Amino acid sequence: MVKLLFGPAHTIYCFLFSSFTLAALQNVTVDDAVLTGAVVFQYLPLPSTSSWNIGNNCSACTARLDASQAYNGTWHDSTYYPGGVYKSFEFNFTGRHLTTGSSLYIYFILANTIPNATVKSTELNFFMDGSSVGTYQHSPMSSTDYQYNVAVYVNDSVPFGTHAVTVEPVYGNNLELMLFDYLVYTYVLVVKKAILMVQSA
Repeated sequence: MVKLLFGPAHTIYCFLFSSFTLAALQNVTVDDAVLTGAVVFQYLPLPSTSSWNIGNNCSACTARLDASQAYNGTWHDSTYYPGGVYKSFEFNFTGRHLTTGSSLYIYFILANTIPNATVKSTELNFFMDGSSVGTYQHSPMSSTDYQYNVAVYVNDSVPFGTHAVTVEPVYGNNLELMLFDYLVYTYVLVVKKAILMVQSA
């Protein structure tokens, strides 16, 4: 927009207004223990305390992790036993980018050989809006070291809109250990800026 004003001695001031919009992708990390916000986890079956443990507070859990290497020092721990109760966790996630889609990354901690324990494998299924969107399989090694910050699910093209996501173990003949740590998603941050330029003649 251009606006002309006449000042003393017929000086002409020209005001130029211009605006533009910037869009940038922002990463958001959501801890497993979060209770409020855009993404909130539901650990199943309910009550979750009977099927999932808050790992950093669990004295009976066989997986003994280094809390300093877990995001915010927390994680959720659960084991599926063949023929036992089905366990999973769910959350709603909103893809906010109309053209390229949003990104979603789910991070687990993986165990290898755990002293005095038989469970160590982690096999997972991922569902979005009821449809299968991926699997993950961890083949444990002989080492007793844990692997932290492992992206077990990566999706860089989540469609626009709100989606229901479910993570569950492979319900087969093996014991499956789940050590969920955190997830990361992206959203589009839109910033509108204005510029004022003044010229005189």
